[in-house]
Amino acid sequence: MPDAPAASRSLEPNKGGSREPLAWPVEGFESDLVPVEALHKAKGKLTADLLRKGLVDGRVAVRVNSVRALALQGPPADGDLDMVLVLLKDGSASVRSAATRALAGAQPADKVIAALVRAQVADPKSHADIAEVMKGYGDAAVAALMPCLRCDGAEADRAALPYLLQLGAPAQAALGKALVHPDARVRANALAGLMQFGTHALQENHRVVIALGRDADLNVRTLARQALTKVSRATSPTFSEVRPLPIEAMDAQLADEPALKKAAKALESSALLALTRDGRDLVRANAWRGLGALGPLDAAASLQAGVATRDSDVNVRREACLALRQCPEGVLADVAAPLLLATRDREKAVTQAARQALLSQGKRTVGLLIEFLANPSAMLQDAAISMLVTLEQDAAPGVTKALASPQPPVRENALIALSEIGGKGLEAATDQLVDLTRDIVDGVRAQAFRTLARLSDATLKARREALMELGRKAWREDAALVVRNAGNDLATKIMYLR
Repeated sequence: MPDAPAASRSLEPNKGGSREPLAWPVEGFESDLVPVEALHKAKGKLTADLLRKGLVDGRVAVRVNSVRALALQGPPADGDLDMVLVLLKDGSASVRSAATRALAGAQPADKVIAALVRAQVADPKSHADIAEVMKGYGDAAVAALMPCLRCDGAEADRAALPYLLQLGAPAQAALGKALVHPDARVRANALAGLMQFGTHALQENHRVVIALGRDADLNVRTLARQALTKVSRATSPTFSEVRPLPIEAMDAQLADEPALKKAAKALESSALLALTRDGRDLVRANAWRGLGALGPLDAAASLQAGVATRDSDVNVRREACLALRQCPEGVLADVAAPLLLATRDREKAVTQAARQALLSQGKRTVGLLIEFLANPSAMLQDAAISMLVTLEQDAAPGVTKALASPQPPVRENALIALSEIGGKGLEAATDQLVDLTRDIVDGVRAQAFRTLARLSDATLKARREALMELGRKAWREDAALVVRNAGNDLATKIMYLR
């Protein structure tokens, strides 16, 4: 609240509260706004204890003057800070304004900023005072403001976002990271913030924004498509050849092969790539079909196809997977994960297309799949194992080599894959399996015994004594119950062989 001439300094009437008969050493302290100069002169007389009592006084003038005098001593801290934060919810606008200004530079920043945001939501008219205080925190305000994006709709628009926009590049970077937040409200508000930053901010996060166009949350999807439209209008050339749609009935049914090839030859790949972002499911699916018909995708189209494997429409997911059958080697590692996840799709047509795309890479496929055996995602590990089993004996040499990996998850998952592959590849690795029963990792030892039990009856009979003793020793001596049980299962199976 700005200082004003005495004639115009009328404060709100008393709202109630305590009325302790204190003697204030400044004239007019109990009834009017005291000039800053007078507060400075009385600084020695206005002790901290006296001002704390003034903060809870029932008179508006006393509360206002007390918080202003306290601010002259520096940013409030500890107990004083808590008392000033309470005043942000005072019934008097004058008190709230004075308390807001008194918080300039107060620490900890996250506590103060969170309280200021709540005050902004409760009283939108306080924006000017709060904005001034926020500027003083600089980049430190970003981390404190980001959790406020959990607000819904208009609350975030008038609370956190206006202040983030003032903070420039650090806030923009934080909003970009928030696009993948598990809370849909945070994703939506992060999109809204980036749209206010401008098209350059959206372009820097273009791939993620494309993916959000298929988000499970309707609000996020809507905002993402608005953002993509904004970028397209600002940066994309006009493709006159895609208006009207270049393939007959492209938005009504999946195009047949002759129509695709005819249209694809007449179009630039960039025109079809633009249509992969269309709001109509069949248009996107046919666009990916057309790109696949044109030949190998370039790097940018391949990355976009990887995002499209998670599209909300089954036909789009399938056609994007099929288009990746001709993926450039340079981006193969980037699209391998989306394709592996697509092999776990709920729709059989998508899983088959994803498997085709992976298998089309030939010998490179095995190496790619083995790399995923150590991936932190259990789903990707399982998908890689399933694909290796699909390759059968073609994958056996690479999987056998992976048994010597220094990474325990790779050794264990390679054992699982090899046990499922079976056949000559498994029989040839018998000695390595025996060695792995002495591995330092419990899970690897247990899986080694389980894999030995998958050997053919002929091999088990040929090594009956050695393998039975190996299993019994594990049952008697191993420290891990899971290993003891696996060893006992192996010995039991061999015992009942005829």
